[in-house]
Amino acid sequence: MQPAGVQGEGKTVSCGMHEQRDGPIPARPTLIERLQQVTEALATTDTPQAVFDIVLTPALEAVGAVAGVILMVSEEDQALQLAAAKGHEPDLKASRQAGQLDHELPAGDALQRQEALFFEDHEALTRSYPALEPRTGTRAPSASAVLPMVLDDRPLGVVVLDFKEPHDFQPDEQRFLRAMAAQCSVALGRVALAQDLERRVEDALRDSELLAALGDALQQARRPEEVATLALLRLGPALQALSMLVVRLDGEQIRLPTLWGDMPQEIFEHMTRPGLALRDTPLLYRVAESKKAVYLEDYHLAAGTVASFPALAVGVEPICLPDGKLEGFLVIWRPAMRRGWRTSEQRVLQRAANTLGLALERAGQAETLEEKNAELQARTQALEGFALLSRDFSLEHDPVTLVGRAQELILSLLPEGVSTYYEWQGTYWALVSHRGTFKAALLQVLQQGVPQGGIPNIERPFNTRLPYYQERLDTRPLTVAQEEFAVVKATAALPVFVADQVQGVMVFGLHQAHTWAAPERAVLETVARSLGLALERSLASRELASQRDALVARSQELAAANEELEGFSYSISHDLRTPVRHIAGFIKLARQALGENLDAKTTRYLDVVDQASARLNVLIDALLYLSRTSRQPLRLTDVNLNETMVRIHKTLLPDLLNRQIHWEVKDLPVVTGDREALYGVLTQLTENALKFTLGRAPAVIKVTAEDLGTAWQISVSDNGIGFDPLYQERLFNMFQRLHGTEVEGTGVGLASVRRMVLKHGGQVFAEGQVGKGATFGFTLPKEGPPTR
Repeated sequence: MQPAGVQGEGKTVSCGMHEQRDGPIPARPTLIERLQQVTEALATTDTPQAVFDIVLTPALEAVGAVAGVILMVSEEDQALQLAAAKGHEPDLKASRQAGQLDHELPAGDALQRQEALFFEDHEALTRSYPALEPRTGTRAPSASAVLPMVLDDRPLGVVVLDFKEPHDFQPDEQRFLRAMAAQCSVALGRVALAQDLERRVEDALRDSELLAALGDALQQARRPEEVATLALLRLGPALQALSMLVVRLDGEQIRLPTLWGDMPQEIFEHMTRPGLALRDTPLLYRVAESKKAVYLEDYHLAAGTVASFPALAVGVEPICLPDGKLEGFLVIWRPAMRRGWRTSEQRVLQRAANTLGLALERAGQAETLEEKNAELQARTQALEGFALLSRDFSLEHDPVTLVGRAQELILSLLPEGVSTYYEWQGTYWALVSHRGTFKAALLQVLQQGVPQGGIPNIERPFNTRLPYYQERLDTRPLTVAQEEFAVVKATAALPVFVADQVQGVMVFGLHQAHTWAAPERAVLETVARSLGLALERSLASRELASQRDALVARSQELAAANEELEGFSYSISHDLRTPVRHIAGFIKLARQALGENLDAKTTRYLDVVDQASARLNVLIDALLYLSRTSRQPLRLTDVNLNETMVRIHKTLLPDLLNRQIHWEVKDLPVVTGDREALYGVLTQLTENALKFTLGRAPAVIKVTAEDLGTAWQISVSDNGIGFDPLYQERLFNMFQRLHGTEVEGTGVGLASVRRMVLKHGGQVFAEGQVGKGATFGFTLPKEGPPTR
């Protein structure tokens, strides 16, 4: 068969798939026309193979070559690989130049030099590359064109055209072939960009779906271990990992990690080693120090790695809680790679680690809450049991029966087991009470009395005054009934205190190994303490009753005395008004009587008396106000403290026009209380803040509220002169003033605040530093004042 483009007698004979057709030979397109056709066709290609198909056929036809191949550079090993071929199999000699880039072969040399090579005959080709025929194992072609494809100085591959006959490459042919190779390079670059963009979009979509699925899955996790397991089940397969770990920290120690996948034995043994410290894992320690991720194509590329680990690719992302605290690490292992970790993979792992941080915090909070709830429930159950026991205590005076009931209560909350209670009798331990099913031989030994040192787990809590828990009972230290104790697998021994002395030791033995969880320990220790209190209460019941009667009588006396004191305060302050008015009146008369004969000395004396009477009048008003507020019953209603502060501000505003004041009033709650009384409290605290900021410009007055759960805390802060915190306990006492005559005041205002807040069931407080301002405030129970 003739090569394409050879003219025959009225026939055109083409290679491969072209049909033979009789008739006149159509005019061959010019090289420029061919190049234009190729350029237009390349504009619509979307795969490398389509590019190769469009380029090779016109190139062969244009210059009369019999075979053509395209060799592309592999990204992984930078070797030439056959990508496309046209022509007869025997003529595809250029395909044998595939392999490592080598300047001894035309394809590799042209690509390294980035220069097109044209060989017009066999001799020229073999003279330039004598290793060609030995290396390829075939006779070199009669002529050849080697066209490198380069894009942005990056070698892509070569187009090689081979001829059966010597060929004189005309300048226009050379330009055509160079342009053809350049167009091929551009098209391949465009296709690569489009495919990369498509892959990025697909990766982003897949990553988003993965992270969304991961978030949904982690929503179901209740414990940190579940979070780690669910995360790895999603991430491992999606990221094509060999294995993955979630490693959590406990201070500087590494907890037992959560594993997924085919974990190499060396890594498994190292990471699950008991007592493993963070410093024992150099790569994790490096990430912990920097809080930055590390990705390595080969684990051993990092300095100071664990020598026994295999040469795998590894990625480590820090897992941080929302507050920034390092919680642990997300680790992925893969076979060692040359291409490196893709940015999209690193981004997915980073976002997964962030999601893990949030989920671990949430699960940790849920677990803590569960533990607290379980502990609270256990304590409640124990206290309920002892509440019943205490209720019956007035009828039951036998301490042994009381201990037995405590044992029964605990055994009802634990797995199957027995309980014993011992008291020290000077030379031996006496078994005072027991509950549960015992083997006869063991019970007989215990009832005979246990000598000192016979059962160490009785003596340890007695001597240390601390509970002693054994998750697996070691019977070797026992000197009595060692064989009989084989049925007991776990024990808890607790000291029982009466009047701060160990009265006895209560022991619980379980028939299976058992981990004493925090809630169970809380139950046991609560019961032991409650039992001690019950025993102590039994001994001191009469004394307590006597003290209670005395306390009631004393309370009644104090209430009567307080009522009398309030009445006295009202009466004395009311009775003092007339003398004070007389003093002021006679001072005025004295001034009028003396008239012009009033000298400076007498004027000063009269001024002192006048000022003193005015001061006394202010004190009397304060006492009357205090007495009235103390005696007046509360009129309870819902009080909007925001509206109260607006009212106070309007009232005080006329006196503050000449002052520069910055008000910061936060959103205040609606509380239950006496509207006028709370108005008086907030007015007093606000005036107090204004009074002590007279020298400040601007004065800053802040009124805030804080939700304490069962109560509201209202605070009034200022940037005034403050006070010495050593004396803060005196601030709310009657007539106590820390600043002498520097600042006006009666010493009654804060006392009235305290009294009114106490009537509402709240407390007052004050905080401050000299020269740094002060905060005065009070609390109000949300349920309102107590019923009196």
